[in-house]
Amino acid sequence: ADGSLAVDELHVKIKNLDARGSLRMGPSSQLLLDAPAFDLTGWETLLPALSEVALGGRVALDGLRAATAPTSLSGAVVLDAVKVAAKGQPPLTLAGRLVGAGDAVRSEALRLEVAGQPIALDVGVAPLSGAPVGTLVASGRGIETSALLGAFSKSAAEVSGPLRFDAQFRAPLAGAKPLLQVVNGTLDFTIAPGRFRGVSMLKDTIERSGPVVQAAVAAGQAFGGRDVKRMYSDEFQSL
Repeated sequence: ADGSLAVDELHVKIKNLDARGSLRMGPSSQLLLDAPAFDLTGWETLLPALSEVALGGRVALDGLRAATAPTSLSGAVVLDAVKVAAKGQPPLTLAGRLVGAGDAVRSEALRLEVAGQPIALDVGVAPLSGAPVGTLVASGRGIETSALLGAFSKSAAEVSGPLRFDAQFRAPLAGAKPLLQVVNGTLDFTIAPGRFRGVSMLKDTIERSGPVVQAAVAAGQAFGGRDVKRMYSDEFQSL
């Protein structure tokens, strides 16, 4: 009656997605969709942006409502052990919710697992109506460094020990510049205790310091000092 076109019993089927809802098109358009959890396996063939990865896990739409004029998003996309595996890389597993928050998207209880190592994530995008900025906050405690590094390296990881880290990044998502040219933020980490496999920091420092320091070390030992070679360990207290 107001000049809008409405579909009251909308039914959308794409592959194994079976969603139901409603659609209203007009000066202010609105789409509402609900869908039970469906398997993502094979969906990369339908999404050009994901053509280089393999997908797995399940996704559900929980009262997802998108509106225009003004832009508004509510409801949630529920991620259930969603796996994203790029060629030659270990799979990344995501669980949690992506929630519409008006003119923004934010995460709830989002968790990433890489090589069995859990990482807590908090992501967001705002404003959706123009010049969106993405934010990422990540943290991990008691992560095995060698497992995490080894997952992305063809050779065995050279650093081991429990890792604690906190990261905060933000970047504008609109524009043609590569992400690494516009992102800013901080990464704070500690490995304690740990090990550089086969690498002694003390030995490397002495051997690179020149003949004066090497002579002093030798003289100290000759006059009853401790043999520094006993301390040529590849372990460290903290990094």
